[in-house]
Amino acid sequence: MIEFFQIFFDKLPQWWPEMQTAAGRTLLLTAYAFILAIIFGLALALAKLSRSSMLRRVASVYIEIMRSIPTLVVLFIIYFGIVPLGITLNALTAGSIGLGIHAAAYVAEIFRSGIEAIQSQNESFRFSAGVGLAWSSPIGPLKFSYAIPLNAKEGDREQRFQFQAGTAF
Repeated sequence: MIEFFQIFFDKLPQWWPEMQTAAGRTLLLTAYAFILAIIFGLALALAKLSRSSMLRRVASVYIEIMRSIPTLVVLFIIYFGIVPLGITLNALTAGSIGLGIHAAAYVAEIFRSGIEAIQSQNESFRFSAGVGLAWSSPIGPLKFSYAIPLNAKEGDREQRFQFQAGTAF
């Protein structure tokens, strides 16, 4: 094991430029995939919450299928599976699309749960305040304040409250 580290540190000056390039490409791939996942995931969440049964079914089927397929399979299908159709993508584009559409299924469920949490709290507030159902309130930013901590794998209630109250900044 010590020999491995000796070889590694001896070769590190040669490898360092390639490692920097690879780290930059990894961050770029992550950014592209995250942007695609947020946009497509929000569209899927809204489709799953829509009144149209057709949209709900399509979104539900897509989410369940993508959540049941391993990420590597999706990446292989995007990179190798569409070549017979005459479509060739470079590795960065295929990776961004594959990771983005796979993560969108998880992001859609996160956004959907955030939206539903606010809707149920808003309805209970209306009931307790004696306000009719016709009364509306600006709850859009609150929906995202519930979903953002879940996206970041962080569910700290105090931070969520500070974000809602506007005292976090």
